[in-house]
Amino acid sequence: MGPTEQENVKELMEKNKAEDVIVVIGFNVVMEKEDPAGEIRLMAETFKNGDPTFAGPLADVALGLKTYHVLELKESVPPEVWEEQLGFKDEFEFSAEQKALIFETLKEIRES
Repeated sequence: MGPTEQENVKELMEKNKAEDVIVVIGFNVVMEKEDPAGEIRLMAETFKNGDPTFAGPLADVALGLKTYHVLELKESVPPEVWEEQLGFKDEFEFSAEQKALIFETLKEIRES
């Protein structure tokens, strides 16, 4: 997440309360071989505690936002809406091992 995106989130949160907002990460998250959940972890930590790299507008800005992967929310979305909006992504869905890693990483950060 670059500085522009961080600034957009910061501005959004100046008008909203953290308990009224969640972050949903989509299918565009890259899973690196060395640290498959690294990008996901970095994004979730940035939204909750501020930019840990101290490179963007959210450095030292703890927003307290909870981050979820869209697949964690699949059961909460009516099937017809999922199919219409995200059904085409099912063929790109992560393996069970990848999903478990993503879900565990985000849950750990949400609960910390």
